[in-house]
Amino acid sequence: YRDLSNNLMSICEYKAASKVLTAYVHISKSIDPENNKSNKKGKPQAKHRTPEALFARHFSINSRVKSLRILSTSNLIDGIASCATAKSIVNAHVLTHEDIVPGKIYRNVPVIQLLDGGGVLVDLGLGTKGIIPAMHLFDKASHGNPDAGGDAVLSGYRQKIRQAKYKEGNLVDVRCLTVDPVSRQCILTAKKTLLTTDIENPIVEYTPLCLEIGRVAAGFLSKVDEWGVTVTFYNNVHGRVPARRLAAELGVEDPRMNYNIGDAVAARLLDCFKRRHKEENGGYYYQLELSLKTVLDTAEKSVEAQETVNSSSVGEKDLSAVPLAAGSILMSKRMKVLQLVNSLHRSDGTFLPGYAVVSIKSKFLTGVTSNSDSVECKLSFDQLMDSYGDELSCPPVELDSVAQKELKVGKRIDKEGLILSVPNGGEPIISLRSSLIDTIRNEASSSDDFSIVCPSPSSNLFMGAYVRGYVARKDERFGSFVRFLNGLTGLIPKLKKGLDESLYETILCKVTALDITSSPPKI
Repeated sequence: YRDLSNNLMSICEYKAASKVLTAYVHISKSIDPENNKSNKKGKPQAKHRTPEALFARHFSINSRVKSLRILSTSNLIDGIASCATAKSIVNAHVLTHEDIVPGKIYRNVPVIQLLDGGGVLVDLGLGTKGIIPAMHLFDKASHGNPDAGGDAVLSGYRQKIRQAKYKEGNLVDVRCLTVDPVSRQCILTAKKTLLTTDIENPIVEYTPLCLEIGRVAAGFLSKVDEWGVTVTFYNNVHGRVPARRLAAELGVEDPRMNYNIGDAVAARLLDCFKRRHKEENGGYYYQLELSLKTVLDTAEKSVEAQETVNSSSVGEKDLSAVPLAAGSILMSKRMKVLQLVNSLHRSDGTFLPGYAVVSIKSKFLTGVTSNSDSVECKLSFDQLMDSYGDELSCPPVELDSVAQKELKVGKRIDKEGLILSVPNGGEPIISLRSSLIDTIRNEASSSDDFSIVCPSPSSNLFMGAYVRGYVARKDERFGSFVRFLNGLTGLIPKLKKGLDESLYETILCKVTALDITSSPPKI
């Protein structure tokens, strides 16, 4: 008889026994059936029961078990863990959906079934299933009918590949995109690009470790619209590439024409911001900025090198770059169209002309305060030409169609431009009116005080001066308002036949009345 003690480790027999690690294996998880083949219909046979005699022979006293897998440690208080020794369980990739890791690659996974929606169902281990959607079977999106079911989702050639490569029982390599252990749903990809890149450090969370600025990573397009594309990586981490950046960097006119949902792409990380939701008591979310331009094009390098050679002297540089100020003339092909924004016609009758967002490289301008490589400007659709003739109605909704003919997103404008105004805190306004450009060029080269000018608020105007501007607005109560540089506006009164002028027409005027006591002066 021995008294029991609360300090079990003080008992030498217990202390010696505790050093022996033990695990319990159930007969159902001990041995795989010898004949584990599928029947003629391709479905696994019924659950096999291991004979007790076979189990007793393999697990006799003092016999050695080569390999096992711990399944549960909930009974460790008794010093015993639950395990399995069946080869299928030991070699299984995962046991439950909680074991699946986003971004991890699982190789030699058996195909269970070809789904009606075009996807593929695979077994990651012990009945833990995952789905490969049809859009993730190939690197590039299919040109089949996405609204159709089954193989019709894919093109004819890809239907044959799907039937052969993803035949039931075949082994394939997959990578986890997302997993939800609660609902036991796992989305996988079989895209070759995603299986061969970012293996060691996939982007699975919004942390500095994954989101190193300047890093190039592979993802897939989860959204494509006229405003840009969304690139998704793993664990629902995604970023946006706006249409403006696509046009500026790659010359893409319409993302919907160049990209499809499901395409595998390489993206460069530009920045990541933490934002708060607009709703009250809303949480935070991350906004990831991306670029699809991963390397500098060789042709672009040669063009920049040639521009450097051509402007090697200081004098040549001064001639090529112009001040970022109203009245500066831009050389042709210095402006690149990034985006076209249609006109807005409100219900109250107000009409706002559409505009194009154009980009000018900072090296072509002087006085640029930002560190950006380019300066974005606005080119209003009413600044494309000197006269629109009889094409415009009231309101002038035809401006959009005119802009579509004159401008192409991603292309450079093969015309000279004029910086019309530089608002404080706003984007510079550009004009393509050749008459205004010629007037400013002639004014700079002429010493005649009575030459035609395009004035600004700082100009020295006088009675009888000839000025050139454009009709910016017509008002039945007053007449026509003529706009010049930097927002300077004059009025052709209704009594002086101001309403006879055409809207957005470039016209020559004579100053008949001037009030210089106000700023800007009234003309």
